[in-house]
Amino acid sequence: MNQKRPQNPLDKMISLDYPFFGDRCQLLMVVEPAAPMKNANTAPRALPLDAPAAASERVFFKIAGASTALGLAVLLGSVQAVRISPSGVSFTFTLGTLVAIVCGAVFGWLPWRLAASGLSRAGKTSWLFRASAALVLLSGIAGCLYPLRFVPAEKLPEVLKGLIVAVCVLSTLAFVLWRLRCFLERDAGQSE
Repeated sequence: MNQKRPQNPLDKMISLDYPFFGDRCQLLMVVEPAAPMKNANTAPRALPLDAPAAASERVFFKIAGASTALGLAVLLGSVQAVRISPSGVSFTFTLGTLVAIVCGAVFGWLPWRLAASGLSRAGKTSWLFRASAALVLLSGIAGCLYPLRFVPAEKLPEVLKGLIVAVCVLSTLAFVLWRLRCFLERDAGQSE
């Protein structure tokens, strides 16, 4: 049988904010009854009310950080390694390629690590998190636009038209998904 622990008036609820997602996590500070302490440095233990959620968040941040780091490392490494020669395009692995791979891995991992650690002040995201997220975004855009330098000048207008259409379609899709999310959240709020 599962017995509940009697309510102790010294127990306290503590709310913490996650700056990246705006969620709240509540902790119950459990104060154990007075008993002889083995160690004078023993403090009351905090039991998370949503321990499975916290564990799944840690796993999510690890997976997201590792996959972003791997993707950005491959992107920056391959962009740095590509060379044009009279015989065509080739990949040349140099020390610069290794540096690009390491930088890509760090740039991809850093924003997720900062989001997981919750670096913020008064609910504001840190400048380091914003800068690292912007760096990931700019690296992705630059990696997609970099191959345009290999397009012959006479075909460049056609390629640019295709890129503009692709950006418009993807932006419209993102807008529709965002509106759908807002609708579903509003609907869920009304049904409760």
